[in-house]
Amino acid sequence: MIADILTAHPDVDAIIVSNDDSAIAVVSALEQRKMKALVSGCDAIKEMVALVAQGKAFNTYAYGPLWLGAYSTVVVFDYLNGWRPSVPERMMIFGGYILDTPEAAKKYQEVVDGPTSPYDFLKMSKVLHPDDWNPQNLLIPLPPEEHWTWRAPKPANYQLPKGYAEARDKGEFERVAKLYATRFSTDPVQSVRDLTSNKGPIVIGPY
Repeated sequence: MIADILTAHPDVDAIIVSNDDSAIAVVSALEQRKMKALVSGCDAIKEMVALVAQGKAFNTYAYGPLWLGAYSTVVVFDYLNGWRPSVPERMMIFGGYILDTPEAAKKYQEVVDGPTSPYDFLKMSKVLHPDDWNPQNLLIPLPPEEHWTWRAPKPANYQLPKGYAEARDKGEFERVAKLYATRFSTDPVQSVRDLTSNKGPIVIGPY
């Protein structure tokens, strides 16, 4: 596919793909043809981060696979030990940032992909740390009405399930968003984000 695109558009300036595996293939195809273009990926896998660090790729969206795996595991642990999510917490969206400089990519390799984890997994737990839990990333509940504007047209005659409608009307989505923003008290990858071109503001949605 990328070979066909490059043949049809040899003057391409930039290529944006939906994941890093595809972005790596694009970088390889460009190198084989001795062509230059900005390549943007998503996921911040080690191989892509290395290409950004080497200046061979332009950027990748870094949400932290390590963080996602750890936080997902902690949520399951908490549930098995008595915690129950509120309605808004049943569908949370997490943040990431654009890793777009060699310096930031090298710092990412050191901080995130290094021999030790920058995250305190136990501190993510609401069961183990009921008074000072910290997700160590920004999360917000998915606003139910915005789902359709992001993903697809709302089906005809669609109605929110009763529990979600009640939570919306009571302001629960706003309350949970504020709670998680407050609990996000330390950022283990701040040193990485500081080295991005725009100091790496956290980006959430559309998902």
